[in-house]
Amino acid sequence: MRGLAVAAATIVALISVVVIATSERNAPQWSWMPKEYVISKLERAGYTQVMRLEADDVYWRGRGIKDGRTVEFRADLRSGAIVKEQFDDR
Repeated sequence: MRGLAVAAATIVALISVVVIATSERNAPQWSWMPKEYVISKLERAGYTQVMRLEADDVYWRGRGIKDGRTVEFRADLRSGAIVKEQFDDR
């Protein structure tokens, strides 16, 4: 009986993790930060030009100019916070 309770608790925990991960990955569009606000945040972070900004199921992804260099970036869909920047040093 105890083994059954442990197994049930494990299954419930695993399902909860999957549901949370899926809901973050597929955030409903109404919960996304508007594109204009993301651009404003990027400008406050030092971007002088945003050449591309597109949303997918997880991030705002784009390309811009920061410190005179081309940068590919990712920003959180909901907060607009920059979560990754990769400078193109070619």
